[in-house]
Amino acid sequence: MTARTPLATKAIDGHRIPPHAVLLLSPYVLQRHPVFWEDPEGFNPDRWTPERAAGRPRFAHFPFGGGPRRCIGQNLAMLEMLVILAMMAQAYELRPVPGHPVEPEALMTLCPRDGVLMTPHARRCVR
Repeated sequence: MTARTPLATKAIDGHRIPPHAVLLLSPYVLQRHPVFWEDPEGFNPDRWTPERAAGRPRFAHFPFGGGPRRCIGQNLAMLEMLVILAMMAQAYELRPVPGHPVEPEALMTLCPRDGVLMTPHARRCVR
């Protein structure tokens, strides 16, 4: 959840929000809303292509928050993820362990309940 508190009366989609009200934003719910996402529960990296993302509201996806309180480490986190993914993909093929489904658990952030169990298989060095 992300919380925001307006300092003055605001209206959102015709609803009056008084000053100091606590607004809770759920990335989990918003990022699976069928109005914004085709097959919202499916894994589809193509949803991030410029053609597919065109017209989607800016904050339909906000893993690092937004505005002046956006996570200061966003750019570093994205860079680290790309480097680690590239290094892992070169060296290993990861296969899910049979019989261990991935189930979400809502804690401070959304995490896999029992982790994601994978078996690494070394890739052959091709020269």
